[in-house]
Amino acid sequence: MKVIKKSLIIHPFLLAVYPILFLFSHNIEELPPSVMVVPMFVTILSSLLFFTLLYFALKDWQKSGCIVSLSLLYFFSYGHLLSFAKELVYVISVLALILIFLILRTTRTLENVTKLLNISAAALVAISLIQIGVYTFKTRVPPQALDNMSAQEKVPPTRGMRDELPNIFFIILDGYARADVLSEIYHFDNTDFLNSLTDKGFFVANQARANYSQTSLTLASCLNMKYLDDLVAGEAFIEANDTLPLAKMINQSLVGRFLKQRGYKTVAFSSGVESTEIRNADLYLKPGGTLDAFQNSLINTTPIPGLLEVFAGFNQYDMHRKNIHFILDRLPKLAKLNHPLFVFAHLEGPHPPFVFGPNGEKRQPEQRFDDFDGNWLINKDRLTRRQYITGYVDQLVYINKKITAVIDGILTNSKVPPVIILFSDHGPRSMLVWEQPAITYMKECMSILNAYYLPPDGQSHLYDEISPINTFPIVLNLIFSTNYEILEDASYFSTPRHMYRFFDVTSRIKKPRNELVHYNLGVAFSYQGDFSKAIYHLLQALKINNDFAEAHTKLSYVYSKQSQHNKAINHLRKAIQLRPEDEILHNELGISYLRIKNLDEAIVHYREAIRIKSDSVPAHINLGNALAHQGRLQEAIEYYTTALRIEPDLAEAHNNLGVAYARQGKFSEAITNFSEALRLDPEHARAQKNLKIALQEAHKAAE
Repeated sequence: MKVIKKSLIIHPFLLAVYPILFLFSHNIEELPPSVMVVPMFVTILSSLLFFTLLYFALKDWQKSGCIVSLSLLYFFSYGHLLSFAKELVYVISVLALILIFLILRTTRTLENVTKLLNISAAALVAISLIQIGVYTFKTRVPPQALDNMSAQEKVPPTRGMRDELPNIFFIILDGYARADVLSEIYHFDNTDFLNSLTDKGFFVANQARANYSQTSLTLASCLNMKYLDDLVAGEAFIEANDTLPLAKMINQSLVGRFLKQRGYKTVAFSSGVESTEIRNADLYLKPGGTLDAFQNSLINTTPIPGLLEVFAGFNQYDMHRKNIHFILDRLPKLAKLNHPLFVFAHLEGPHPPFVFGPNGEKRQPEQRFDDFDGNWLINKDRLTRRQYITGYVDQLVYINKKITAVIDGILTNSKVPPVIILFSDHGPRSMLVWEQPAITYMKECMSILNAYYLPPDGQSHLYDEISPINTFPIVLNLIFSTNYEILEDASYFSTPRHMYRFFDVTSRIKKPRNELVHYNLGVAFSYQGDFSKAIYHLLQALKINNDFAEAHTKLSYVYSKQSQHNKAINHLRKAIQLRPEDEILHNELGISYLRIKNLDEAIVHYREAIRIKSDSVPAHINLGNALAHQGRLQEAIEYYTTALRIEPDLAEAHNNLGVAYARQGKFSEAITNFSEALRLDPEHARAQKNLKIALQEAHKAAE
C-alpha cells in the first residue's frame, strides 16, 4: 500500500501573523518593527492553544488547522466588514458557521485543502514581507543618515549653575488652542484658566505659535533646539515620509543628553503615540491594561471592542481615559522625589478623541477608537463641525480643571521651585483639510498655548510670540548659564502624506486669511444641508477675497442644490477665470449649462475639459450625453467608447452607449451594452428598462 505523506500544517500560524504584518506594512513609515512583537506572540500562542484544544476534541490535525485558519480569517476581517456594512457581518458569520459545520461533518481527507491553505497563507505573508523589505531598502532613510539626524551635537560645557537644580516638568497638552482662537472660533473664554496660571507665577505667551503642524515634528525640533531643515536636505528623504528619525530625535534628544550629563533623571509617561514614547527613560511609566496605537488599530479589525463592551464593561476609550488620568494623577507625586528630574508628559487632550465631559463625565464616541483629527474626523460619516467644537470645548474645560490641580500639587510638593513648561504641539483642527493647505485656516491649527513657570529672574527672557523651538534655549541658558542661540520664530505646515514637505505659513498666521473662516463655515453648513447659512458664509468669504476660487466653486455647488443654475454658472465662470486649466471646473460648468438646456455651451466646456485632461472619463461621458441630446449620435458613440476604453467597468457609460445604438436602430449592439451594464450593476433600473425595450424592438425588426 502506498503511504501518503501528510503536509505539515503551518497555515494557522502564518494566518495568525499575516494581519499584523499587513497592518505594519501599511503603516511602516510611522512605526518601528518592535510594535509587532507582543501582538505576534499573543496571536501565535492563542492559535497554538486553540489548535491543540481542537485536536484533543476532534482527533484530526487537518480539520483542527482548517477551523483555526477559518476562525482567524473571520476574526481579523470582522472590523473591516463592520465598517463596510453591518449586514455583511451577518452574512459572513453564517457562511463561516456553515463552512465549520462542513469541515466537522466531512469524512474525506483535507490534505489538498491543507496544501492550498499553506500555499495561500505563505503567499500572503510573503507579499507583506516583500512590501516591508522594499520600503526598508528603497524608501526608508539609510542608517548612516539617521545617525546624522539625531542631533548628536556636542553638549556644551556649563559656565555656571544654580546651587540647587530644579525639577523640569515638560507637559504637552496635545492640540490646546491659544486664547484668541478659542474665543474667535470656539466661542469660549479661557481667561479664568490663564489668569489662574499668571496668579501662580506663570508667563503666558499670548501670541505663541507652533513651529510645525504635527506632534512628532514639533517635539523633535523643540527637544533638539533646531529646525528640521537638515533632515530634508535630500528629495529622497522628503518622499520617505518616515517618522522613525523623529522618534530617534525625541528619544536621544540634545536636551535629554544635556540634562543627563548634569545629573538629571528622565521620567517619561507613556503617551499611546508611538513617536513620543521615550522607553529608554530612567523611569518609564505606563498604566496596566492600556494599549499603544498599533495595538488599538489591530484590535479595531476584530470583534474585541464589542466583546469588551459587552462582557468586561469597558472599551478602548476607557483605556484612553485611564492613561490620561494616570499621567495627571502621578505628575504631582514626582515632585517629592530626591533627584533633579526631567519629566516628559505628553497628554493626548484636548485633542480628539473627545472622551470627557466638562466635569470629567465619560463621553463615548460612536465610532471605533482612533485619534483622527481635521477633515479625517469632521465628515459625513463621523462628526459635524458643531459636534467637534462642543466635544473639544468640553474636554478642554475638564483638562483645565485637572491641570490646575496638577500644578498646585507640583508647586506644593517641590522642595526647590520647579521649572514647568506647559505648551501645545499644535492647535485644534476644526478648519483643517489635511491635503489642502490652501483652504486650511492656519491661525487655528498653528496657534498654541505656551506657558512657563521659571525662577524669578526668568520671565524677562520670555516674550509673547515665543515658539517651542526657543523653549529650551531660554530654560537652559537661565539655569546653566549656557549660550544657546534664540532662533527666529517660524511656523511650517506639512501634510501627513508628505510630512517633510514644509510650507512656511508664518505670515498666514500673523495675518490670517479670514475668508477661510467663512469658507469652512460655509462648507460645514452645506454638509448639514443648511444652504442659506452656507451661502451667507461663502459670500462673506468672497467679500473678503473675490479671487478665492474654492469659495466660488463651493458656492456654485450650493446654488445648484437650490436649482439656482444661473448663479451657479456665474460662480463657476469666475472660478475658471482664476483656474483656466482646471478640467474639473470645466466639466462642472458643462453640467450646469446642460441643466438650463444650453447644449452648445455645455459642449464647449466638456471639450475644454478633455483638452486639458485627455483621459477625463466624466468629461467624455458628459460630452457624449450632450451630443446625443443634439441627435449627433455617431459622435456621442465615439465619446462613450473612448470613456469605456479608459475605464471599461462603467455601467452608466454602457447604458448610455446602448441608448445611442438603439436610437440608430442597431439593436444587437444596444442589447450587448445594456446586458453589460446589468452585469456590472444588476440593480441599474434604466438599463433593465432599456434592455426590455431593445429586445422587443429587435424582435419586431426580425419579424
